[in-house]
Amino acid sequence: MNESKTEKRLPQARAFTVHLIGHAHLDLAYRWRWSESVHYAAVDTFEGVLRQMEQVPGLTFCQSQLALYEAVEKIHPELFSRIKERIREGTWAVVGGMWAEPDVNMPSGEALVRQLLVGKRYARNRLGVDTKVAWLPDVFGHNAHLPQILNRAGMRYYVAGRCMPEEAPVFWWEAPDGSRVLAYRFPDGYSGAIRADLGERIVEWGRHTPIRDVLFLYGAGDHGGGPRDEDLKGIAQLKASDDAPTLVFDTPDAYFERLEKELDPDAIPVVRGELNFFARGCYTTQARVKRLNRLGENLLPTAEKFGANALFIHRKAAFQRYEMLEAWKLLLRMQFHDNLPGTSIGPVYKDNEADFAALHTKASAILREALSVIGARQDTRGEGTPVMVYNPLAWRRSEPVEAEVALRGAPEAVVVVDHEGRILPTQVVDRSPQANGWTRLRVLFLASEVPSLGYRLFRVVPGASPKISGDLGAEGTLLENEFLTVEVDSVTGQICRIFDKRAPREVLSAPAGLRIIPEHRLNTAWTIKLLDELELPALACPVEIVERGPVRATIRVTTVWEDSTFVQDISLNAGVPTVHCALKAEWRESDTCLKVAFPLTGSSHEAAFEVPFGHVMRPTNGDEVPALKWIDLSLRSRQALSTPVKASLSEANYGASLLNNGRYGFDVKDNVLRMSLLRGAVDMDPRADDGAHRVDFALYPHAGDWREARTLRRANELNVPLIAVAERKHEGSAMGWGVPPEEPLPPVFSFLEIAPDNLMVTAMKPVEERFSASDLVLRFYETAGKAVTAEITCPVPLAEAYECDFMEEPLAENHAEIDENRIRVPVGAYEVKTLYLRYSKRFAGSLPQGWEGIEIEA
Repeated sequence: MNESKTEKRLPQARAFTVHLIGHAHLDLAYRWRWSESVHYAAVDTFEGVLRQMEQVPGLTFCQSQLALYEAVEKIHPELFSRIKERIREGTWAVVGGMWAEPDVNMPSGEALVRQLLVGKRYARNRLGVDTKVAWLPDVFGHNAHLPQILNRAGMRYYVAGRCMPEEAPVFWWEAPDGSRVLAYRFPDGYSGAIRADLGERIVEWGRHTPIRDVLFLYGAGDHGGGPRDEDLKGIAQLKASDDAPTLVFDTPDAYFERLEKELDPDAIPVVRGELNFFARGCYTTQARVKRLNRLGENLLPTAEKFGANALFIHRKAAFQRYEMLEAWKLLLRMQFHDNLPGTSIGPVYKDNEADFAALHTKASAILREALSVIGARQDTRGEGTPVMVYNPLAWRRSEPVEAEVALRGAPEAVVVVDHEGRILPTQVVDRSPQANGWTRLRVLFLASEVPSLGYRLFRVVPGASPKISGDLGAEGTLLENEFLTVEVDSVTGQICRIFDKRAPREVLSAPAGLRIIPEHRLNTAWTIKLLDELELPALACPVEIVERGPVRATIRVTTVWEDSTFVQDISLNAGVPTVHCALKAEWRESDTCLKVAFPLTGSSHEAAFEVPFGHVMRPTNGDEVPALKWIDLSLRSRQALSTPVKASLSEANYGASLLNNGRYGFDVKDNVLRMSLLRGAVDMDPRADDGAHRVDFALYPHAGDWREARTLRRANELNVPLIAVAERKHEGSAMGWGVPPEEPLPPVFSFLEIAPDNLMVTAMKPVEERFSASDLVLRFYETAGKAVTAEITCPVPLAEAYECDFMEEPLAENHAEIDENRIRVPVGAYEVKTLYLRYSKRFAGSLPQGWEGIEIEA
């Protein structure tokens, strides 16, 4: 007995000091709904922690997720007050800084910024603390640009669990732009128990680092709980042991500040790049929440952009900040790391649909009001129905857009003209006679030269459209425009040919289309292992042409497999070099994955995948991996071209990008781009993904690589289409209020231009903390890994412009230079830049009596 006890002694454990921090990982939604977390799990946990603190002097506890604090404040104000007392005394630590503990591979970069902006503002304003320790112990992987996002929000430290390097439990994690945070992998999960073997676990953790101060989380998690009675007994027993590490109660901030101060920064290893992967199946499970997430990420910034710019036009400027903030909170909570990945129970996703409906109502109302304000300042008098087309993206666009208009009578034909009377390619998509003698039409037209983050005025007028010469056409199972020829197999419904006229070359090495792939029977919402078998859905009815217009030509393919039906509209648009696919699926399958595959000519050993605020290169080994709006395979081909050219051109760079508007799981192998569309993982939700789905995707063949081809622009155009709004007829002047009347705004206008084209704007919004109609925040990032000088053109002169962090606070160094209405600022490779702008004048049309604008009062 004594011999056995001697063998278990671990004297080296005495070299360690263990900094104990009570913890209760509270899943906002998982095997329960948000309401369960708020009304039961959080209350039981927090009451229990407060009781333990009363019994054990000095006991410390940390809690993340500011959404949970707000819910407790609203529903249990007395409990919230007691928590604040412990925060003030320093024993209850607020960590994380984010509204939720989100997945960090699928949200956009801008959404991750808002997690921090909304979360840290709440912590400052309602809890009186500034959080510096990022806290994601349970997420399924970490995107490569996260260190910069954290750094720019004032977060200095990063605590995580999964996918962290085993050989470096404490390390500098560096983003592609060079930003760093001090990252930490805890030794025993986020719900560690204090047992007699604690020393063994700590010694094992210390094998990979000279650091002998260890942060240790203990307490019940998932559904909450926090420090347990047995944990406190274990602490007492270990303190009485001769071979145990030194145990102290501590807080994360104090631990990391001490650690950083005592360590030689150069002695800490540096880890670069993404830290992935844990759960590859989660990027496809529960497809609806993923599409709702993307729709929300597209809608909210669009509403902010036009809402912010409408401030400068409206006489009595206002912005619905509360409604916008509440909409963002709903989206950010849906991005929780068991919610967005699809690893929660079915009722959670019913809640998501209600949350998104509320989000959509709030944001759409703000957007409609903003567009109404802008549209009201146009002189829309004249023939036909005026239509304003708005561009939410920061580059000039010419692409098809649909407008719904009402015309008196029953015109046989209509045509769209621009403000200078030029006739545009037009086709009527739908016609609906009304009981009042009017006719409601859905008109598709090619909106040309819509300015960067601006608008252009068009008109729908009765009359036959003159014949417009062009290359767009459809015949049999063949589509063609000025860029591409696309052929569909009449027997299988697969795309059997895509020919790029510009290269010229064949794009496909084999037919492309939907693939049915059985999954391993032990797959879960988290995991995905596809079997080698593969089937094609069967054609349910003949391939048919459903549109043959001057703007869009479409072939419809209807297929079935088992109990599921797929209706796929394959389109070419005038002036657009992509093959667009709109898929409507009625999905009734389990243990099965639906993918779309595009086999390409040529070869490449790696592919590019979009991630938040950037991209990563990954091997083309067939692994299921996450990406956002696009993936790309750029390659060299030795295939003989279809027309005689110089031999050297047969090895020219070429590639293709696969674009999407709501999917996140992809794989690339043997030069086949594949995107996961639907699954049937039933372990968490027996009816996961059952029912109707809609997804749009496009293949974009291109010369050069994705940078030269501007793939980011094409992907964002798919996600954020032009907005067409039928406007009433009015003069457009603004009258009175103590200043001379303003003339209408011009029929073509840009609220912002930015150059060069490797800069991508993600936000243009009112300043968060204070309201002024003259103040805006602009955010953009460098996409191609090339340092440049940004040149930004605003519609009016600037009174002030400076660089700020993600919390919208000025940086110590400001490199922004103002020249009237232009700003120049250096931008590093892959850098995210945020600018504070103050305009000196309101937007205005031509003002009488020589006025150039309306000065804004200080």
